[in-house]
Amino acid sequence: MSFRTQLIVTVLAGLLTTILVLVVSSHWLAQSAVRDLSGQILDQTAVRIEQQIHALLSRAVTQSEVIENLILSGQLDPADQGALTRYFTEAMKANPRLTYLSFCLDRDGNYCHAFRDIDGLILRRVRRVNEAHFEMADYRPGDSEPFRTKPEHHVDARQRPYYRAAVDAGRQTWTETYIFIGPQGKPDTPGVTCATPVYRNDALLGVVSADFDVVALGEYVRQLPIEVARHDGATDGTARGLAFIIENRHPREPEGTLRRVVIAHPDPQRLIAPVDPAEPDGAQDWIDAAALSDRRVTGLIERIASDETTVTDGVQSVRFEVDGMRYLGGYKSAASDRLDWTICMAIPEAQLMDGVWRMNRLSVLIGLLSLVAAVVTMVLMAGRISRPIEGLVSQTDRIRRGNLEPPPPIDSTVTEVKRLADAHERMRRALQSLMKLEEDLQLARRIQQSTLPDQLPKLQGYELDAWCEPAEQTGGDLYDVIALESSPTGPRIALEPERVDLAMLMLSDATGHGIGPALSVTQVRSMLRMAVRAGGDLESIAMHMNAQLCADLPSGRFITTWLGELDVRRHAIRGFSAGQGPLLLYRAARHDVDIIGADTFPLGITTDVEFEASESILLNRGDIFAVMSDGIFETFDDQGEQFGIDRVIEVIRQHHRASPARILDALRDALARFHGAVAQTDDRTAIVIRRAV
Repeated sequence: MSFRTQLIVTVLAGLLTTILVLVVSSHWLAQSAVRDLSGQILDQTAVRIEQQIHALLSRAVTQSEVIENLILSGQLDPADQGALTRYFTEAMKANPRLTYLSFCLDRDGNYCHAFRDIDGLILRRVRRVNEAHFEMADYRPGDSEPFRTKPEHHVDARQRPYYRAAVDAGRQTWTETYIFIGPQGKPDTPGVTCATPVYRNDALLGVVSADFDVVALGEYVRQLPIEVARHDGATDGTARGLAFIIENRHPREPEGTLRRVVIAHPDPQRLIAPVDPAEPDGAQDWIDAAALSDRRVTGLIERIASDETTVTDGVQSVRFEVDGMRYLGGYKSAASDRLDWTICMAIPEAQLMDGVWRMNRLSVLIGLLSLVAAVVTMVLMAGRISRPIEGLVSQTDRIRRGNLEPPPPIDSTVTEVKRLADAHERMRRALQSLMKLEEDLQLARRIQQSTLPDQLPKLQGYELDAWCEPAEQTGGDLYDVIALESSPTGPRIALEPERVDLAMLMLSDATGHGIGPALSVTQVRSMLRMAVRAGGDLESIAMHMNAQLCADLPSGRFITTWLGELDVRRHAIRGFSAGQGPLLLYRAARHDVDIIGADTFPLGITTDVEFEASESILLNRGDIFAVMSDGIFETFDDQGEQFGIDRVIEVIRQHHRASPARILDALRDALARFHGAVAQTDDRTAIVIRRAV
């Protein structure tokens, strides 16, 4: 198949595949969008409702604890009903959501509270007359005389469930929601009581109670915006989202069953009903959640497992259907250790799917239009593009075969193709140059590596090893070890291994790394070999090397060099360090390392310098002498920290009983662990000498 045909077919197939994927995945995308958006809506709604619940609970808890503290601190006399009701008045004014505040004295049952009715706050005081009854009096705030009395009041507050629960628990407790007398004087207001026992010296003084009605929660969930606007900005009032709160009532008997009632709903009239239908103004009670007239509520509750442990701290998502309409719902615990309430939410899928399906249809339409435009464009462009590209393909194949000779020119009227052809030609020329440079670098590396000793001499009573690792193919570091033997005319190159009793050692580090520094250190190695053959001593060798390098090296270039002479018979080493340091001398007798600095400037800087070898260092059994280039000490990790002298010393101390080869292996391992994946930019070289034990 030609490039032209392939181009048209490929683009056409790609676009057709894209459109097919869009069509096939529309349903999946819609479901995914519904899950994501509904999850966000449900999570945000749950957080808002939870904050509202927490605010109401906190008011009751805070006010109960304040009253408790005032009584215990002596600021309120628990027997002074006048003072208590005056404080209740101010507290109720400051907390409009509170519907009831009370305190009952445990020793005699005297009781006072403040509550709201249709005319405002009422203060009630109940005092014991005898064992049979109490006397009740109602006051308005600020009045000293009651406006209503009841001499025969037979209700003992100490027998009320909230009082008994708080005393039995010995701590603050909450009742289940129940229906109490509302502002209209009728039992039509659902609420909950927070009861706090007050103890002084482990003796019960009485119980403080704080009530609030849950009508405000119903109003709050009614106003929550959990519906999604359509793309035209309108909302579907017939399929709005819904939020409500249920209370889980646990059975008091083991064989009982869990009962759920809805305590907050956008339509609170659905939630309670008269206990006796014949008396609509009589006692009211909750309707079981499963029996509510709101099918959305019953549909969601049916999906909540009967085991209350399934109600988690996070929003648990469910799906259900009511009257042919699918809903996405969620429920979670109200996150309170005081009350077992569950926040429930539901939102119609249709609200969320409208925008998703509209976007899917738009995507398909755009895909079809793109397909038509692409086909027309590809037919027109394929002819002008394919011919020069085919020529470039042919030239690339020639390059792959190693033919880098100039090809025939490629002409095209398309600017991009012309630029591609020009870039292709520049690449061919660059590859030609790179291949020549690569050959030169490989040759230079082979030459430099050939200057390193093939085999280090064996010195009686000593172990010796060396390591050189360039940062690039060629490096500016080099070492050399020359085996010598004593003669009447002075040291000379040893021809027989068993006659070796001296060794000349060198480690050089030229500034930089690459071909230039590699040539410089190779020159130093050659000068050393020539000087040794000529019979020169350390001082004269260093002086002549420095003079020659000052003449040869360009300004700003120099070479740090250490020259050493090891006398195997005397077990002594003396040397000369031209800027190469530090030198490390491990003393086995005291398990410590001496650091020896350089003797003078690096070679190649100035001829105005005197060269004098350092005094001989006697090597005892187990002593180690090490020379290393700065690339080892200046190895960096990913934080920019250097490996440093201390870490090198620690490696030597830890492996002082090992051979030099093992010491260098341990040093390489430590460096690798230290720098990790960080590329190193300097050459690394080391010579390690150890006198055998």
